[in-house]
Amino acid sequence: MKKLDQFIIKSFLGPFFGILMVVVFILMLQFLWLYIDELVGKGLGLRIILEFLGWGSATMLPLSLPLATLLASVMTVGQMAENNELIAMKSAGISLTRVLTPLIICAGIISVLAFFAVNNLVPVAYNKIFTLRDDIGKTKEEALQLGELFLKMIKGEASDEEIDQLEEASALKDIAHMPARVKCAVLGWHTLKEALKDQ
Repeated sequence: MKKLDQFIIKSFLGPFFGILMVVVFILMLQFLWLYIDELVGKGLGLRIILEFLGWGSATMLPLSLPLATLLASVMTVGQMAENNELIAMKSAGISLTRVLTPLIICAGIISVLAFFAVNNLVPVAYNKIFTLRDDIGKTKEEALQLGELFLKMIKGEASDEEIDQLEEASALKDIAHMPARVKCAVLGWHTLKEALKDQ
Protein backbone atom coordinates (compact mmCIF):
# COMPACT_ATOMS: atom_id res chain seq x y z
CA MET A 1 0.00 0.00 0.00
CA LYS A 2 1.38 3.38 -1.01
CA LYS A 3 1.73 6.30 1.38
CA LEU A 4 -0.97 8.18 -0.53
CA ASP A 5 -3.45 5.37 0.10
CA GLN A 6 -2.52 5.25 3.80
CA PHE A 7 -2.96 9.02 4.05
CA ILE A 8 -6.41 8.94 2.41
CA ILE A 9 -7.61 5.95 4.47
CA LYS A 10 -6.43 7.60 7.72
CA SER A 11 -8.19 10.80 6.68
CA PHE A 12 -11.36 8.78 6.02
CA LEU A 13 -11.44 6.52 9.11
CA GLY A 14 -11.40 9.30 11.72
CA PRO A 15 -14.51 11.09 10.41
CA PHE A 16 -16.15 7.75 9.60
CA PHE A 17 -16.08 6.48 13.19
CA GLY A 18 -17.00 9.90 14.58
CA ILE A 19 -20.00 10.25 12.26
CA LEU A 20 -21.00 6.63 12.88
CA MET A 21 -21.17 7.28 16.63
CA VAL A 22 -23.19 10.48 16.13
CA VAL A 23 -25.65 8.81 13.72
CA VAL A 24 -26.09 5.77 15.99
CA PHE A 25 -26.66 8.14 18.94
CA ILE A 26 -29.32 10.11 17.04
CA LEU A 27 -31.08 6.94 15.89
CA MET A 28 -30.85 5.54 19.43
CA LEU A 29 -32.71 8.59 20.72
CA GLN A 30 -35.55 7.71 18.36
CA PHE A 31 -35.35 4.04 19.45
CA LEU A 32 -35.39 5.11 23.11
CA TRP A 33 -38.39 7.35 22.46
CA LEU A 34 -40.30 4.33 21.11
CA TYR A 35 -39.54 2.08 24.08
CA ILE A 36 -39.25 4.59 26.95
CA ASP A 37 -42.60 3.61 28.46
CA GLU A 38 -41.46 -0.02 28.69
CA LEU A 39 -38.26 0.88 30.55
CA VAL A 40 -39.29 3.62 32.98
CA GLY A 41 -40.88 2.83 36.33
CA LYS A 42 -40.20 -0.91 36.31
CA GLY A 43 -37.29 -0.94 38.74
CA LEU A 44 -34.85 -2.23 36.12
CA GLY A 45 -31.14 -2.45 36.81
CA LEU A 46 -28.60 -0.50 34.79
CA ARG A 47 -27.29 -3.74 33.24
CA ILE A 48 -30.71 -4.61 31.74
CA ILE A 49 -31.21 -1.10 30.36
CA LEU A 50 -27.71 -1.04 28.84
CA GLU A 51 -28.27 -4.49 27.32
CA PHE A 52 -31.56 -3.32 25.82
CA LEU A 53 -29.93 -0.19 24.39
CA GLY A 54 -26.92 -2.18 23.16
CA TRP A 55 -29.08 -4.55 21.15
CA GLY A 56 -31.06 -1.53 19.96
CA SER A 57 -27.90 0.12 18.67
CA ALA A 58 -27.07 -3.08 16.77
CA THR A 59 -30.35 -2.73 14.87
CA MET A 60 -29.31 0.79 13.83
CA LEU A 61 -26.14 -0.31 12.02
CA PRO A 62 -27.82 -0.95 8.63
CA LEU A 63 -29.13 2.63 8.66
CA SER A 64 -26.06 4.32 10.08
CA LEU A 65 -23.23 2.62 8.13
CA PRO A 66 -24.19 3.95 4.66
CA LEU A 67 -24.84 7.43 6.02
CA ALA A 68 -21.52 7.49 7.89
CA THR A 69 -19.68 6.23 4.79
CA LEU A 70 -21.21 8.92 2.58
CA LEU A 71 -20.59 11.80 4.99
CA ALA A 72 -17.05 10.68 5.85
CA SER A 73 -16.17 10.39 2.15
CA VAL A 74 -17.54 13.87 1.43
CA MET A 75 -15.69 15.28 4.45
CA THR A 76 -12.41 13.59 3.45
CA VAL A 77 -12.48 14.86 -0.13
CA GLY A 78 -13.68 18.28 1.03
CA GLN A 79 -10.86 18.53 3.57
CA MET A 80 -8.30 17.57 0.91
CA ALA A 81 -9.73 20.20 -1.45
CA GLU A 82 -9.72 22.85 1.30
CA ASN A 83 -6.07 22.14 2.14
CA ASN A 84 -5.11 22.23 -1.57
CA GLU A 85 -4.03 18.58 -1.35
CA LEU A 86 -6.15 17.65 -4.37
CA ILE A 87 -4.40 20.36 -6.41
CA ALA A 88 -1.00 19.02 -5.31
CA MET A 89 -2.02 15.48 -6.28
CA LYS A 90 -3.30 16.64 -9.68
CA SER A 91 -0.08 18.59 -10.30
CA ALA A 92 1.92 15.44 -9.45
CA GLY A 93 0.02 13.64 -12.23
CA ILE A 94 -2.31 11.59 -9.98
CA SER A 95 -5.80 11.28 -11.43
CA LEU A 96 -8.95 11.87 -9.40
CA THR A 97 -9.92 8.22 -9.98
CA ARG A 98 -6.66 7.13 -8.37
CA VAL A 99 -7.26 9.48 -5.43
CA LEU A 100 -10.78 8.10 -4.88
CA THR A 101 -9.76 4.41 -5.22
CA PRO A 102 -8.93 3.94 -1.47
CA LEU A 103 -12.28 5.51 -0.54
CA ILE A 104 -14.12 3.22 -2.97
CA ILE A 105 -12.34 0.17 -1.54
CA CYS A 106 -13.17 1.26 2.03
CA ALA A 107 -16.81 1.77 1.03
CA GLY A 108 -16.84 -1.71 -0.52
CA ILE A 109 -15.44 -3.29 2.65
CA ILE A 110 -17.98 -1.39 4.76
CA SER A 111 -20.83 -2.55 2.50
CA VAL A 112 -19.73 -6.20 2.89
CA LEU A 113 -19.58 -5.73 6.68
CA ALA A 114 -23.01 -4.07 6.57
CA PHE A 115 -24.38 -7.08 4.69
CA PHE A 116 -23.11 -9.47 7.35
CA ALA A 117 -24.45 -7.17 10.08
CA VAL A 118 -27.91 -7.19 8.50
CA ASN A 119 -27.78 -10.92 7.79
CA ASN A 120 -26.39 -12.18 11.10
CA LEU A 121 -26.46 -9.50 13.80
CA VAL A 122 -29.78 -7.71 13.26
CA PRO A 123 -32.04 -10.82 13.55
CA VAL A 124 -30.30 -11.80 16.78
CA ALA A 125 -30.61 -8.22 18.06
CA TYR A 126 -34.35 -8.07 17.34
CA ASN A 127 -34.82 -11.47 18.98
CA LYS A 128 -32.98 -10.27 22.10
CA ILE A 129 -34.95 -6.99 22.14
CA PHE A 130 -38.32 -8.72 21.97
CA THR A 131 -37.24 -11.31 24.54
CA LEU A 132 -36.10 -8.54 26.88
CA ARG A 133 -39.36 -6.65 26.30
CA ASP A 134 -41.34 -9.74 27.25
CA ASP A 135 -39.11 -10.36 30.29
CA ILE A 136 -39.40 -6.74 31.37
CA GLY A 137 -43.15 -6.68 30.86
CA LYS A 138 -44.05 -9.78 32.88
CA THR A 139 -43.19 -10.87 36.38
CA LYS A 140 -42.81 -14.53 37.37
CA GLU A 141 -46.28 -14.54 38.95
CA GLU A 142 -47.86 -13.05 35.80
CA ALA A 143 -46.20 -15.70 33.64
CA LEU A 144 -47.49 -18.48 35.92
CA GLN A 145 -50.96 -16.94 35.87
CA LEU A 146 -50.94 -16.88 32.06
CA GLY A 147 -49.88 -20.55 32.05
CA GLU A 148 -52.78 -21.46 34.33
CA LEU A 149 -55.15 -19.43 32.17
CA PHE A 150 -53.95 -21.22 29.03
CA LEU A 151 -54.49 -24.63 30.62
CA LYS A 152 -57.95 -23.49 31.68
CA MET A 153 -58.70 -22.44 28.10
CA ILE A 154 -57.55 -25.79 26.70
CA LYS A 155 -59.85 -27.59 29.16
CA GLY A 156 -62.72 -25.36 27.98
CA GLU A 157 -63.21 -23.74 31.39
CA ALA A 158 -62.08 -20.17 30.55
CA SER A 159 -64.45 -17.26 29.93
CA ASP A 160 -64.15 -14.99 26.87
CA GLU A 161 -62.55 -12.22 28.97
CA GLU A 162 -59.89 -14.62 30.22
CA ILE A 163 -59.23 -15.88 26.70
CA ASP A 164 -58.71 -12.30 25.50
CA GLN A 165 -55.90 -11.90 28.08
CA LEU A 166 -53.91 -14.61 26.26
CA GLU A 167 -53.60 -12.45 23.11
CA GLU A 168 -51.99 -14.56 20.32
CA ALA A 169 -52.22 -17.78 22.34
CA SER A 170 -56.02 -17.50 22.22
CA ALA A 171 -55.81 -18.74 18.61
CA LEU A 172 -55.37 -22.23 20.09
CA LYS A 173 -58.70 -22.24 21.93
CA ASP A 174 -60.30 -24.72 19.49
CA ILE A 175 -57.66 -27.32 20.33
CA ALA A 176 -59.87 -28.34 23.24
CA HIS A 177 -62.01 -30.14 20.66
CA MET A 178 -59.01 -32.17 19.40
CA PRO A 179 -57.77 -34.40 22.24
CA ALA A 180 -54.80 -35.67 20.23
CA ARG A 181 -53.42 -32.11 19.99
CA VAL A 182 -53.96 -31.06 23.61
CA LYS A 183 -50.67 -32.55 24.86
CA CYS A 184 -48.69 -30.72 22.17
CA ALA A 185 -50.42 -27.42 22.98
CA VAL A 186 -49.83 -27.57 26.74
CA LEU A 187 -46.29 -28.98 26.68
CA GLY A 188 -44.64 -25.54 26.44
CA TRP A 189 -46.75 -24.16 29.29
CA HIS A 190 -45.94 -27.13 31.54
CA THR A 191 -42.25 -26.61 30.75
CA LEU A 192 -42.51 -22.91 31.60
CA LYS A 193 -44.24 -23.75 34.86
CA GLU A 194 -41.55 -26.23 35.87
CA ALA A 195 -38.74 -23.84 34.87
CA LEU A 196 -40.23 -21.01 36.92
CA LYS A 197 -40.72 -23.28 39.93
CA ASP A 198 -37.02 -24.26 39.82
CA GLN A 199 -35.91 -20.60 40.03
